[in-house]
Amino acid sequence: MMNASSPFTFSEINESNIFRFFKLVGCENDRIGEFTRLVKDRNDIAHSNGNIFFNSHDSLDEKINEVLRCIFKIEEHTERIIEDIFKQFLKNNWNNNDREWLDDVNQIKEILIRKNYFSKKDIEHCLTFNINLLEQEKNFTKIKKLFKIFQKEYSEN
Repeated sequence: MMNASSPFTFSEINESNIFRFFKLVGCENDRIGEFTRLVKDRNDIAHSNGNIFFNSHDSLDEKINEVLRCIFKIEEHTERIIEDIFKQFLKNNWNNNDREWLDDVNQIKEILIRKNYFSKKDIEHCLTFNINLLEQEKNFTKIKKLFKIFQKEYSEN
């Protein structure tokens, strides 16, 4: 699993056990238990035929809020990984003669976004990246240009 080339590789693992991989990004056992409990709760309240068993709108709203809280916690644990992927992309893809796509926009879309299965939240996080952290790089001007194209393409103005 450590060499998985796609998130779909993880479908071979029991759904509630998948959260154990969050140990790799510093997630504590109590958090992992919290995430795992969501799967078990879902199994108890939602049937595969599409029927969802809740007593009230309030209990459904409470469950939705709990899921969203867990998603935010997971995002916090993965931010460093997203930043590392983004930094490496910028450092390794500034030269359009030495990459898959000549066009910057296609290189960003195909190699950064699609290849890494970036979510909208991942992209939003990358938009806040401090490009000056790379100013010591030999090709910083070209790296910064690629970053500006990324910002222009993915910023919602």
